[in-house]
Amino acid sequence: MIHVSRRLGVAAVAAATVVGVGLFAASSTAGEDRYRTVAATRGDVEQIVSYDGTIAASQRSDLVFATDGTVRKVAVEVGDEVEAGDVLATLDASDLNAAVIEARADLADAEAYLDDVEDGQIDTVTRASGGGGSATESSATDAGTVTPALYTESSSSPMTFASTSDRLKDALAELAAEQETVKSAQSAATDAITAAKAALAAQQAACEEEDPATATAISQECQDALTAVQEAQDVVAEQQDALQSALEALGSTLGDAVKQLEKDAGSADASGGSADTKDETKEQDSGKAAGQDRDSGGTTGQTPGQGAQPDAGSSGSGSGSGSSSGTTATAADLASAQADVDTAEAALTSAKTDLAAATLTAPFDGTVMSVGIAAGDEVSTSDAALVLIGEGDTTATVSVPVDDLAAIEVGQAATVTPGSATAARGTVSAVGLVPEASDEQASTTTYSVTVTLDDDLAAPEGSAAVVAIVTGTASDVVTVPASAVTRRTATQGSVLVLADGEVERRQVTLGTMGATSAAVTEGVDKGEQVVVADLEAALPSSDEASTRSLTGGGRGGPPSGGGMGGGRPPG
Repeated sequence: MIHVSRRLGVAAVAAATVVGVGLFAASSTAGEDRYRTVAATRGDVEQIVSYDGTIAASQRSDLVFATDGTVRKVAVEVGDEVEAGDVLATLDASDLNAAVIEARADLADAEAYLDDVEDGQIDTVTRASGGGGSATESSATDAGTVTPALYTESSSSPMTFASTSDRLKDALAELAAEQETVKSAQSAATDAITAAKAALAAQQAACEEEDPATATAISQECQDALTAVQEAQDVVAEQQDALQSALEALGSTLGDAVKQLEKDAGSADASGGSADTKDETKEQDSGKAAGQDRDSGGTTGQTPGQGAQPDAGSSGSGSGSGSSSGTTATAADLASAQADVDTAEAALTSAKTDLAAATLTAPFDGTVMSVGIAAGDEVSTSDAALVLIGEGDTTATVSVPVDDLAAIEVGQAATVTPGSATAARGTVSAVGLVPEASDEQASTTTYSVTVTLDDDLAAPEGSAAVVAIVTGTASDVVTVPASAVTRRTATQGSVLVLADGEVERRQVTLGTMGATSAAVTEGVDKGEQVVVADLEAALPSSDEASTRSLTGGGRGGPPSGGGMGGGRPPG
């Protein structure tokens, strides 16, 4: 094959071979000794551009611990072969185990308090009905599914035990449904606030470099992040509205239950306790919002573009007294208790995740390339622990100048040669669509091109290599020495042909240009003698040679000057 090599857009001469024919042979005949000629022949021509590239493994993983800690053990060394799931290193898990145990205890406490709040509200309804007993006892007698009923003014007929019991079952069923709605709404509000906080943190990171006082335009990344924050805040507002509605509904249900069941019961004990139950009703009606911590009270946080927003443990506006005060637990108390459970569940999940993160395992089968930790080291989530190379494809990446990019296509054949190592064959697998980032001093815009190798390459990750890409081929065509061609355009030129002792200039149509050979589609036939040098002509001066090299040749092709042997090229 005949090659032309260009490294970063600068032509470089490479070895040339005509397949099935051999090297061009220069010759001269008696009486024609002043000319050095080469017979046109048939063969294949390849046009190749070459660039400096970098070797990379497609399946590479830079492993880090997902939590901070002290390295307890490193189980592998550089060069070890591992399988997916193998333990590579571990952290001291003593504190992490303790954190999980503590988080479980906190969750149990929060769930117990939530149960107390719910049971306290049920007890209030039960006592107001005159049924006596506890919430647990009442629930035990209420088998089956009950459909809640709306409360209406009672009839004048005497209330029987059966009708009171049925009304109580309906009231408790409605209460349970309202309690569940409040808990669900509170959890949704907590999740929305957590998401809004994450969006805010991401926006601050994305816009960190932006200076409103000097920036002429905000980056797209910053704009997208600001949009995400606004959308997250809108979700928070929607969930808070839903929570507020649920709190109002539960407050109304509790108040109506107390009033109606007290009237329907009609007992002397219930009448005697009306003052107390009225106070309890006021407590229920005041529970219009929730989320205040029962120990420290509610907190608020603020995000850009909106007014005050509740923190993860706070929702809505307003307050209510907790059941620990000796009064009836309000709707706000229920929401606050649910928020505590949500927070405790999140803390337990985080503690379990940290514990699992104390063990570093192989994500795939591969070879340990480097180990950056040792037993006893203090590490954080930003410290590189190990590098694992898998059995995926090896690639080479090059930066191609924009002027060369039109000739590069996915699927083109290529070879990759790292240093003195044996070249490996590959294929262009990706051509960048976006220019690579470059400093202001860069002389040209470049695009990233990736070549995927057919086989593994014995070269370290990140090593330099010469990447040669075949951008054009021509098979079984008439070829002449590239040095004999004077090019006018990319496809038109001329050569000198020696016939019967006379030299004539022949116009030719050119095809693929190799480093030392050019394909001629019209103008010269196989076997004709093409002049490559006039041995009696004076050698060109340096200025003339420079001028010829600039005007001859072309993109991907050699200059028309030069020649095989001494003497001046025909011009």
